[in-house]
Amino acid sequence: MRNTRAEWAGQWESEQRGRTSYKYTQEPTHKVLRLHHGLKKWQSALLIQMRTEKIGLRDHLWRRKVPEFDDPGCDCGEGRQTVSHILLRCRNYRDLRRREFGTQGRMDLRAILNESKSATKAIRFMEQTHLLGQFRRCGTVQKGEVEHWGETEDIDY
Repeated sequence: MRNTRAEWAGQWESEQRGRTSYKYTQEPTHKVLRLHHGLKKWQSALLIQMRTEKIGLRDHLWRRKVPEFDDPGCDCGEGRQTVSHILLRCRNYRDLRRREFGTQGRMDLRAILNESKSATKAIRFMEQTHLLGQFRRCGTVQKGEVEHWGETEDIDY
């Protein structure tokens, strides 16, 4: 068993594929599984997609050569539409970012996606952007509403 674990750890360290996951988890532990504790299946899937960056945002779809996506750029015009851009920098979601994450200083994507409470906020944030069609019917939040820790309020777009 120890040999197998050591071999696996060595492969995890040296593997060239999946480096996005490695960026968030240099050494896989049960802590990664705890991030998913209490999440619904669709929320867990969204967290995995954010952590692997294999997600239905323009940059990923463009890199995968999906026919309708001939540009990786975000609608804001200020960068590629990536998880990092949407969660941390996109001006289109400045107010939503402030509501979900507060007015803390510079945010760190690795810290957000590695800590349970902030990862849950990131899931809610991404859901509320309505950028990911596959998750539109999963949550309780409808366009025009924002869910805050179980309470729903109307917002204007």
